[in-house]
Amino acid sequence: TGTAAGTATLTDTLPANVNWVNQFSASAGTITWDDEEKQLLWNGSVNLSTPVIIVFQVTVRPNVSVGTLISNTADARDEAGNMYELGPTTTTVTVFNLNLPMVLSSFP
Repeated sequence: TGTAAGTATLTDTLPANVNWVNQFSASAGTITWDDEEKQLLWNGSVNLSTPVIIVFQVTVRPNVSVGTLISNTADARDEAGNMYELGPTTTTVTVFNLNLPMVLSSFP
């Protein structure tokens, strides 16, 4: 009984076609970025009645083609060492056209 589930860790190795922006937050626990391994690391206590929300930002690398599918999967572990795969989360690279009006005028 009770609401405490214990501690957990999360490791998210980012896909090769994105760049880390260095903006992240977590509603609980500790979150860090490992630049060498290109991994977002989180650890902390987990409560059964309160979700932990982790938010981070990346940008798509300029050389990634339109239509490329980017998939991201994270691994979570509980305090007993059991691993849970979270995801995959996918997005498709799209390009937005920016149309700017042209204004012509004559000078006297």
